[in-house]
Amino acid sequence: MKNRKGITLIEVIISIAIIGILGIASLNIFDTGLKNISRAGLRTEIILEVKKEVDNQIMDETTGTENEATVILPGNSTVIFNGRLIEATNIDGVDVEIITFVVN
Repeated sequence: MKNRKGITLIEVIISIAIIGILGIASLNIFDTGLKNISRAGLRTEIILEVKKEVDNQIMDETTGTENEATVILPGNSTVIFNGRLIEATNIDGVDVEIITFVVN
């Protein structure tokens, strides 16, 4: 056999196939990452809407359920706070619920 320099057509085809497979895999990873970023952004917007609703209810002193919270301190002493229980949920199909207690 002669001493050949260069690469054969089979080697070129195999290297192109390997590069193509790696390219498809990396594009799939980036696509999944972009979808997750988009989903997280939408969820953040929904949570901020629910937070605004809670803030509005806190400012409106007529909303909420009258309730009391008992805090047990070290030494077995207790303190009772009277206030309102504020709840807000989202109805757009995303499970977001914020519950807070506002002291009078």
